Amino acid sequence: MIARISFSLLLLLVCLSLKAQLPDLPTRYRTEFGIDILPLIIRAGGGEINYSELELVYRELQKSGDLRFRLSINNRNFTGSNFVSAEEIEDNQPESLTYVENLYAPKTGFLAGIGISRNMRNNVLPLYYGLDLGFGLARADVNSFYKTIKLTGTDRDLITTNESTLHIIGFSPFLGGRKALGRNIGFFVEFAVPVHFLIGEVPYLDADLKLKEKRFREFELPWSRVISDIGVYISL
Repeated sequence: MIARISFSLLLLLVCLSLKAQLPDLPTRYRTEFGIDILPLIIRAGGGEINYSELELVYRELQKSGDLRFRLSINNRNFTGSNFVSAEEIEDNQPESLTYVENLYAPKTGFLAGIGISRNMRNNVLPLYYGLDLGFGLARADVNSFYKTIKLTGTDRDLITTNESTLHIIGFSPFLGGRKALGRNIGFFVEFAVPVHFLIGEVPYLDADLKLKEKRFREFELPWSRVISDIGVYISL
């Protein structure tokens, strides 16, 4: 985790240093609307992705720096694991072990962000860099089971389901490029290192079936790929 935070800060410093080295590109259009299609590309290529996501981008092109807004509707697991807890209980069966197991199942959540980007001159691919600040909610069900491990296999019986909501704040330095495909349409590619701070509680049952809470006050780095976004945009 320390290495990823360091890499994130390094990317931010690189972006800031580029500001002093390269002049701005002139802006041709005032606004851009984009959509991230990377999840579709991964699935179409036979890759695996364990969540669904719709991410929209709005950019207001300005001379001093582009203002951008992002909205992501997804069912990502920001905790990094589906496992919450498992505690053994007495079942008086010598050939089996029984646990109360709690599993985290993400539901629909959202992330919203606002950021600033600066353009750079490049003869091949117009580049930009900047920083997004974000906030959001991660909603989930926590399913509690009796998990019995036998010689013949494993059985799970659902006990109850509790709801969880985690609050997310964070930042994401990014470096991207975009290329026009026509007068009002083009594509963009971004490299980013998001850093999220989770705040909230996840309820679960202990071995005595008493409701407890696992407290989250920690950083998470949902960095699973080098390219964070590949999208298309239209300009107005």
